[in-house]
Amino acid sequence: GAISITGNDVLIDIDFLPNLQSVEGDLVIFGNDVLSNLDVLQNLQTIKGGFVFQDNDAISNFDGLQNLQSIEGALFIISSDALTNLDGLQNLTSIVGDLTVTRNSMLSEFCGLFGLASNPPSGSIDISENASNPALEAIEQEGACERVLPAPLTLPLLPIGYMILLGVMMIGMMSLGMRRVL
Repeated sequence: GAISITGNDVLIDIDFLPNLQSVEGDLVIFGNDVLSNLDVLQNLQTIKGGFVFQDNDAISNFDGLQNLQSIEGALFIISSDALTNLDGLQNLTSIVGDLTVTRNSMLSEFCGLFGLASNPPSGSIDISENASNPALEAIEQEGACERVLPAPLTLPLLPIGYMILLGVMMIGMMSLGMRRVL
């Protein structure tokens, strides 16, 4: 059946749902002010209904949902102020319904929706009022999460002689500056 975890002001984890692979109806996680992560849902692959994630202000990512592949209903991600990225949804490739991602003030990383870019949800798409609001086409152009990460910073290596000369020059300049002050 459906699973509803709503209005729990003291619930910090949902460890009572281990090894959950499928939800046979809607999954609703709503109004849990201190729930900190969704890690226990790491085996979840299918939701045979909709998924509502709303007003969960302590969860910053969906990392526990990395194996979720399909939602046979709508997906609503609404008003979760700590949420910064959707990377945990990287294997989600099917939504049979609407996709609504709105009013998440810190949400700026959407590469987790890359799997939906080539297979868009069958319903309407509303990505609005977040820190960033890309279209699915833009997410597809950016690529999957691992391809969106910035390249590592590399600095050119200078021969040791130049480095020593540079150090001597800097020490000389500093000592000249000190004499002027004295």
